[in-house]
Amino acid sequence: MNLFNNLLGKKNEMQKENTDDISNPFAFAISKAKEAMSNDAEKYLEKGDNENDPDNAIAAYEMAINLKPDLAEAYINMGLTYAEKKKDQQKAFECYEKALAIEPKSNDAYFNMGTLHAQMKEYDKAIVYFESAIKYNHYDFDAYRFMSYCYRDKGDEGKQIECVKTAAELGDKAAQSWLLDKGYIKISIEK
Repeated sequence: MNLFNNLLGKKNEMQKENTDDISNPFAFAISKAKEAMSNDAEKYLEKGDNENDPDNAIAAYEMAINLKPDLAEAYINMGLTYAEKKKDQQKAFECYEKALAIEPKSNDAYFNMGTLHAQMKEYDKAIVYFESAIKYNHYDFDAYRFMSYCYRDKGDEGKQIECVKTAAELGDKAAQSWLLDKGYIKISIEK
């Protein structure tokens, strides 16, 4: 009996150590099932992204999340659907917060939170979220441009121009055009 218990113990240890080994059918099956669920989650995410009906899009994102609960992108995209198509800012905030709980450095979630606060005319909160978005993606010229709108609406022209200049330096064509139109940059044409 001791030999049997000893062998059983070794088998259990091997199963814990080697989950992708085909010689361990149970662990291998679990691994393949997880992989299939992840692939299905990505398919539902894509379905939600391509869906025109907001309710169907939300249902697809929820299915993706059910299959892969740590899929932050599904929460972000569902938040966008709530914000833009359903006009439900509270649900959008909840989605973005869930995305940030999964992926605390999500530039997209911070940016989207910033845009919601800006729409609500909560400019100081929006600026904080745009700064967080920039912290995790230093090249996010959209965050700089949107932050410039907040400073404009707060009446801080100096900070507005500073943000627009940074956006322009990062390649934002709209910011470059604005600076050119306002005379902050000049183009010299040589013959």
